[in-house]
Amino acid sequence: MYDYIIVGSGLYGAIFAHEAMKAGKSCLVVERRSHIGGNIYTKEMEGIQVHQYGAHIFHTSNKEVWDYIGQFATFNRYTNCPVAYYKGQMYNMPFNMNTFSKMWGIRTPEEAQQKIAEQIAERKQVKFVLIAGPSSSGKTTFCNRLSIQLSAHGLTPHPISLDNYYVNRVDTPRDENGDYDFECLEALDIELLNRDMTALLNGERVELPYFNFKTGKREYKGNFIQMKEIDVLVLEGIHGLNEKLTWSLPSESKFRIYISALTQINVDEHNRIPTTDGRLIRRMVRDSRTRATSAKETIAMWPSVRRGEDRNIFPNQEKADVMFNSALVYELSVLKLYAEPLLFQIEEGEPEYQEAKRLLKFLDYFVGVPIEDIPKNSILREFVGGSCFDV
Repeated sequence: MYDYIIVGSGLYGAIFAHEAMKAGKSCLVVERRSHIGGNIYTKEMEGIQVHQYGAHIFHTSNKEVWDYIGQFATFNRYTNCPVAYYKGQMYNMPFNMNTFSKMWGIRTPEEAQQKIAEQIAERKQVKFVLIAGPSSSGKTTFCNRLSIQLSAHGLTPHPISLDNYYVNRVDTPRDENGDYDFECLEALDIELLNRDMTALLNGERVELPYFNFKTGKREYKGNFIQMKEIDVLVLEGIHGLNEKLTWSLPSESKFRIYISALTQINVDEHNRIPTTDGRLIRRMVRDSRTRATSAKETIAMWPSVRRGEDRNIFPNQEKADVMFNSALVYELSVLKLYAEPLLFQIEEGEPEYQEAKRLLKFLDYFVGVPIEDIPKNSILREFVGGSCFDV
């Protein structure tokens, strides 16, 4: 008779059996494979330990766990630095300033945007620049900064937010919970958008709509546009790369840009900073300032936002002509001073408390940096305020 029968000798099964035996219990471990260790099993080949089921990277920030697991094996330090091989060259992935520097000899985000504007200007048939990316990527500031660079190349850009093509709120589709689904493609008046853009492409004079978020209705305020040879429309919105959005426009008339905040730093040797955490903190700070939305409400809404991104944005990112990384190395140190007071307002016992506690612990890794020295045209200003652009 055994005290425990353990099925499988992976990490959990093996450690449970080990600790139970130390405590004086008897165990029977049942394993159908010819080895222990589950999917982390390695086999020595020519003096090298090779993962038989794919590489496994052990992450922990808990010293007790690290000390415990270290008694069984010696771990090699590993830093995740993926690269891409393209036309005989190796490039950093995801895209960062090192990538752009190697490809085009640029060193700053401004130079990267100048290069993007140069590519657009070289394509004489391009009349629509479509900018898309997940929540809190800095799309609005990027749109304004790119417009300045386009002007420097002799073009006349017209920034347009796709939000102005929302259907009236009463006509907005609802999700499975019965709530308005502002993230879905059908929340936009696709027919009107294509009719307006086609008319502009044909040289007609068109009055563009304005969506009033307070009344939930589309309005017209005399914003007329008639495109000339040097005019370019810069359209910004989460569905910008979806072909269904601009189905009636010729492919050669469109230049697609994907923007996201792809964090490039790690907490330590074993723990990277999730890109989604940076965007969540950006959104929390911005929405508190511009929409009077509490951190509690932002955290509660975040799973729905992420589902919308998975469904509507990420599947289309590979269609982009250019990808731009809006993450800044120092941004979490700046955002920390704004986010912490908001997170401390969430009380223990509320559903969002544990997530707030996790984010506060995460922000403890950073030293606060005041906003005064941050440029007025920085993407970070879109979230903390003080931008020279209307964001």
